[in-house]
Amino acid sequence: MAGLNSVASVAFAVSMGKLFFLHAGNQKPNQFDNHMLRTDAAPGKTNRVKLRRSYVELVVDAYRTAKKKAIALCKDRKISAHQKKLWDSHDEIAAVLKSGDSGKILKTKVNYDQVTEKTIALAELDMIANKVLLGM
Repeated sequence: MAGLNSVASVAFAVSMGKLFFLHAGNQKPNQFDNHMLRTDAAPGKTNRVKLRRSYVELVVDAYRTAKKKAIALCKDRKISAHQKKLWDSHDEIAAVLKSGDSGKILKTKVNYDQVTEKTIALAELDMIANKVLLGM
């Protein structure tokens, strides 16, 4: 998964039913990382614990907000319909992806000329998802 952006990595793992946990604190390139903003970190020892506690509370709040939004995205009928249209646009590819079998996925030969003949319309899905995320 290295080299993918974090959203794509998480989305892929979720779509395969393989996201068992999410660790948000690594120092490795191309993986999740979580740092306090430099402007929020006062020098000295006086506020160190207070600032870090506040930061952790903000991170937990952000996670809970993201979880609520993810649930809203999953429940949205327009998104589900559009996603189904995307996944079902190529029967052979859809069947392999739905199997979740990484061996089959890796061995699948894709005719990219044929696949690219159909419009994917990701911009429409993106707009629908953004409206859900923004509460519109």
